[in-house]
Amino acid sequence: LQVQNRGATKVLTISENFQQEQDYEHESNIDLNVRIDAFGVSLIDELPMELLYLSGDKLSFSLLFSRNEQRIRFTLDSFQIDNQMNNAISNVLFVGQSVKQNKTNKKLPWLQFQLDLFSQNVSSSKYVQTLNVRPQKFFLSLDGATLQTLINFF
Repeated sequence: LQVQNRGATKVLTISENFQQEQDYEHESNIDLNVRIDAFGVSLIDELPMELLYLSGDKLSFSLLFSRNEQRIRFTLDSFQIDNQMNNAISNVLFVGQSVKQNKTNKKLPWLQFQLDLFSQNVSSSKYVQTLNVRPQKFFLSLDGATLQTLINFF
């Protein structure tokens, strides 16, 4: 895991180098937790022209990998995609925000994701123990010209 400063931009590089072990007595575990208060990413074409700007708040990601268990947790309080194209009908393509619960006044994150897998020692098959995807309300505004530009980009 490496973080580099490039002016006002921070670059996060994640790499792994494993040597596969034949002996499973030395079980390797990966336990990764990441929390980011705010982030922004620009999608730029070859001209260069900024097509989209993606931003989010309070990203939380945790990952656990062991021999018999894999767990992924992901929450995001808010997420927005701004359309930066000159011919845009709407400047905002997507907005998802946290929502207050009426009874407790507690905020629910805009998106919660949970995946738990497990396997038995004798089998390499993985079983889904838990799968939760819980988005809150969101706004989406996509026109044909924007969609075509994005299809051409990818």
